[in-house]
Amino acid sequence: MAARLIKSLGPHRTVLIAATLSIAAFGTTASTGAAIAGLAVTSTLLGLGLGFLPASVSALVYGSVEQGALGTADAVTTLFRTLGSSVGSAATAALPALSPVLTPSATAATVLLLILLTWLDGRRMTGADGVGDDQGNMPSVDTR
Repeated sequence: MAARLIKSLGPHRTVLIAATLSIAAFGTTASTGAAIAGLAVTSTLLGLGLGFLPASVSALVYGSVEQGALGTADAVTTLFRTLGSSVGSAATAALPALSPVLTPSATAATVLLLILLTWLDGRRMTGADGVGDDQGNMPSVDTR
């Protein structure tokens, strides 16, 4: 499913969709608490968001490096994904102690992150000068 979405929308938009689903999951958690229905919605949204991210990020990385650097790029991506998982797990384990303080600020931070990602996606799709098509391709220049 992720491969079809990446092929039809492109990896940049797929990453944005995955981030939006993940942010929506955290927003749902903040608003519903520990209710069973809320946990089901949160788990579904988070599973979809996190399911799309690895394939989308890999497609972004592979599309942005030269053929000879694919192995190095994949290794660096895997390293930072592993580090992020470790740090994220540790931070999540520490959250219950800080929950009353962090819940409103975490929700605000996720909304700001979504706004930033949307803005960056719009800039990438059109270029800083507003030139380009909806797939993020810049016009070619004839150098003859």
